Amino acid sequence: MNGHAESHPSTGCAPLRPREAPIATGALGVWIWRRRWAVALAACLSATIGGCVTGTPSPGDDAYSEARDAYRRGEHEAGFETLLDLATRGHPQAQSTVGGIYSSGRGVPQNLERAAWWYRMAAESGLPHAQYHVGWLYANGRGVPQDREEAVRWYRMAAGQGHVDGLYAMGWSYRGGHGVPQDLAEAARWYRMAAERGHSTGQWALGRMYARGDGVVQDFEEALRWFREAAARGNPDAFHGLGWAHRTGRGVPQDHEAAIQWYRRAAERGHAAGQYWLGYMYARGEGVARDLEEAARWYRLAAEQGHAGALFQLGQVYHWGWGVPRDFQEAVRWYEQAAEQGHAQGQHHLGTMYHWGRGVPRDRDEARRWFLLAADKGLPEAETILSLIHRDGVGVPQDYAEALRWARRAAERGYAGAQDLLGGMYYFGMGVPQDPLEAVNWFLLAAEQDHASSQSVLGRMYLRGEGVAQDYAEAVRWLRPAAESNHDWAQLNLGMMYGEGQGVPQDLVQAWMWLEIAASQSIPASAHRARAAEVRDSLSHRMAPEEIAGARSLAQAWLEAWRARFR
Repeated sequence: MNGHAESHPSTGCAPLRPREAPIATGALGVWIWRRRWAVALAACLSATIGGCVTGTPSPGDDAYSEARDAYRRGEHEAGFETLLDLATRGHPQAQSTVGGIYSSGRGVPQNLERAAWWYRMAAESGLPHAQYHVGWLYANGRGVPQDREEAVRWYRMAAGQGHVDGLYAMGWSYRGGHGVPQDLAEAARWYRMAAERGHSTGQWALGRMYARGDGVVQDFEEALRWFREAAARGNPDAFHGLGWAHRTGRGVPQDHEAAIQWYRRAAERGHAAGQYWLGYMYARGEGVARDLEEAARWYRLAAEQGHAGALFQLGQVYHWGWGVPRDFQEAVRWYEQAAEQGHAQGQHHLGTMYHWGRGVPRDRDEARRWFLLAADKGLPEAETILSLIHRDGVGVPQDYAEALRWARRAAERGYAGAQDLLGGMYYFGMGVPQDPLEAVNWFLLAAEQDHASSQSVLGRMYLRGEGVAQDYAEAVRWLRPAAESNHDWAQLNLGMMYGEGQGVPQDLVQAWMWLEIAASQSIPASAHRARAAEVRDSLSHRMAPEEIAGARSLAQAWLEAWRARFR
């Protein structure tokens, strides 16, 4: 397919049918239509025979301009009556304008069937603006049955005359495979034609193609160039695109403050994704002071527009009480809306609420239903919890084979929680022969992703020589990051190793500090907490009072820093 595709359609008008005929309202009663029926038909036949020459001024052009201007001034009834009269006499611009009036419902009741009928009358006369609108109505099933192939036919006619919306719409059709086979290279070609004619959405869309490498060689600098062109024309999608570029450092040096500025410009124009990312950056304090209330405000604005990610994040906000009072029922409400849009994390978190009975009555079957939906989308967190459900027989018969299947699926995606779970199943021989070496392999994969439980288990295995050669230094290497992640067993054992000088130089202050931290854990029934307190008290007999005071000060500082991370 070359150039702008097809030549213009014929100038014949669509046959008039009484059931399709637009009926005026108010002062323009049905009798007006009946009086004009013969006139409209005659005008249509005349246009077919003589050709609808729109480039030649006619007496109707002045009347059209006056009527259009009157309508724009708010003189809807008078302006519409004249426009309808001109339209029935075959004036293409008037036909298109009447179509637009019926489409918008300004001054007349909205009627998309009448809009489609009048747009088509104008389109058949070769008016590119009307051809585009007929295509849009077919693409969206507004006033006509949805027919994407028919939409493309009309878009192509408009694009063939250089109509920029038609050019963009052809790109949109090829990009999504709407009415044509998907062809990203062809989409980029049409987007480029629209972009080079100053179409801001075409410029943004072409920039996005370069950013993703869709149909073109990935080129972040070229993406940025088109985003800037579109942004200069006030395009909110482009503001969002520039925010993305500065946040991620794609095509420009990473600059969170600049990202905030661009996201804010998009957000203030009602751009849902811009609102979402502005909330995200407030929640994390990136490029702006951390402000959970402000984050919640922007998430809500995006969520109210149906942005699935914002719906999920607003569920998180209420689930954990970030900037709002904690409210499980409200969390469920937002998770549910995200889940119903197919948002995998929303489905998974809704499942956890049903699983634990938070904000809803506990319902393990409903929980499993949502976990399965999320797992079907490849969410490893959902696959992992399904593995746990089958491993422990929670609401289902215990089934190690099914547990292994789900754990392996998630683990092979690189999910640390599943790698830790799979390591545990090999370590204890659950559904597989006990294999400490295979367990170490999986624990190591998780530990290298900073999974505290796997780091702690690896520390224990090196400490005891289980599946690996006993190595105190290696044990300390894995216990330390787990302890820093507030894993109580790792804190207990790291403290004991400092106390005995195993794998590290003996340091009673460090030993006492880690034992005090472990003893301060908030789980009253923790056996590790009780053991840590016992060892700490025993160690105190070997220390001077000033050493104990120093160790206590270090422990308090560590605990305060840890708690501050969650405020």
